[in-house]
Amino acid sequence: MAIYKENSGLIGSINGYCYYRLPNCNHTIVRKNHGKKKKETLNSLKYEGSRKYQKEFNGCVEFGSMACGAIGDFNEISDYSLNPELIRMGSYLLELDTLSENGKRYLLLSANKNELCGFNFNRNITFDNVVNVNLESEMDMESLIFEVGISPINPNYRIQINRQFSVLRFVFVVGRLSDLKYNPELDIYEPVIKDLEYNTSRFDGPWFSKDSYLGQQIMRGQLPEIWKAEMTDHVNLVLSIAIEFGEYYYYDQDIKVLNFGYGKVLNVF
Repeated sequence: MAIYKENSGLIGSINGYCYYRLPNCNHTIVRKNHGKKKKETLNSLKYEGSRKYQKEFNGCVEFGSMACGAIGDFNEISDYSLNPELIRMGSYLLELDTLSENGKRYLLLSANKNELCGFNFNRNITFDNVVNVNLESEMDMESLIFEVGISPINPNYRIQINRQFSVLRFVFVVGRLSDLKYNPELDIYEPVIKDLEYNTSRFDGPWFSKDSYLGQQIMRGQLPEIWKAEMTDHVNLVLSIAIEFGEYYYYDQDIKVLNFGYGKVLNVF
């Protein structure tokens, strides 16, 4: 349908032609519509490949959203948008399924856990640029207790940052992330195990002074007991780490957390 406006002339579509005005233009431009018709796009064999691609892309978008949920609080320390990068990772995981047909491929992080390991939440300055320590992590899948071993730290040499701070600490977040599959009944991609994406547990390590030597540390955390009932081969536990900085205030009795930090995915179990 087209509309005639007194000051703009004919605006809209008639019989496959589009009439419109550009800004600061005194005449009407007419072009033939070349876009796909909705009905043809939904039903024609000509666009079957496009429909399959769109289904899989929607699955990758769902994966990106779920992965952001598994990272939890650490979304706040990122200096770029994590979601597009995680969507791209979902697309790569789909490519690793060489057995299923396009449009129905599985998105299996459980079979490719290393792909998410080391994913950085910062682009300009990464966690490894700031913290020069060795980290070893383990997860007891029966008791759901994780351990992270941190090599000795002399902050004057192992922590590289130009900003002023008095104390620092390590923070851990564990989130659950399900694999995704194509549901032919609903014609959509969905998690194999639902309602996991926003369940996370955070563990704050102790503060220590930037001027003190810190011996080898072992950080432990107990995940919620209720998680055990929902753990399957298609549920991944994403362990992320970040370093936070703080300063003393109110006569050195309390610590104020500074609004910056650096983090990454440490491991996926």
